[in-house]
Amino acid sequence: MRTCFFGAMWPARMIGRGDWSALLWNADTVIAQFIIPSYLIADGSPEFHRELTTRPRFLSPERTRTVRALQGSMFDAFAGIEHGAPDVERLKPFHRRMLEMTFEAFREACGVTGVEYPADSEAAFRSYFTRELGLWRRS
Repeated sequence: MRTCFFGAMWPARMIGRGDWSALLWNADTVIAQFIIPSYLIADGSPEFHRELTTRPRFLSPERTRTVRALQGSMFDAFAGIEHGAPDVERLKPFHRRMLEMTFEAFREACGVTGVEYPADSEAAFRSYFTRELGLWRRS
């Protein structure tokens, strides 16, 4: 969770700098480095330790559809990057969804392995993103 939090802090920084390609890379990294192996752990796959590019092929068909749907929403959220910048307001719902999926995947993996879920860390995540990006503020 701490490693993911460090990486997940970058959207606020990259949006502030307009560093769109790095922000896209970071989002894809969160999916590959945290969500996919957590799904594999939750599903009892011994392949969770594999390298980033190999892990997805060990996902169940349902998990594969879930990851691909998130990746599709990632590409939609970054529409306009080829013209200089995506719409920041379109990025927020994607990042909120990605982080919700990360929390859910971590909770599942912890539940299966008997590791205590770091709820305090999740609360710190949510606080940070509410403050920096308004991700969980009510409209």
